[in-house]
Amino acid sequence: MICPECLTEYIKETDVCADCKVSLVDAEPINLPLNEVNWVALAPLAGKVYADMVSEALDNANIPNYIKSDWAESAFSIEAVRMAGMTVKLFVPEEHKDAAEQILHDIVG
Repeated sequence: MICPECLTEYIKETDVCADCKVSLVDAEPINLPLNEVNWVALAPLAGKVYADMVSEALDNANIPNYIKSDWAESAFSIEAVRMAGMTVKLFVPEEHKDAAEQILHDIVG
């Protein structure tokens, strides 16, 4: 929970900001604008199916991420488990790289 006035974070059980006396909103913590985040690539994956699995696990761990596919795969909406010569990259903020690499390793080895 976050106060929309002062942006103070509270635990879910709290409904009103102690300082501003306004109702809290359910939201994820306010982060830096995307252009100020230093994105780093994890090890390339063999296909979008694997990337989607890792991305979902990263989402569950509250690690921001995005997937970048090869041109042919994204242009033709091919979502194979593995296609010869195609790779997919997953990007995470640099401060989450170690945790994200562990999740990647746990899923794809």
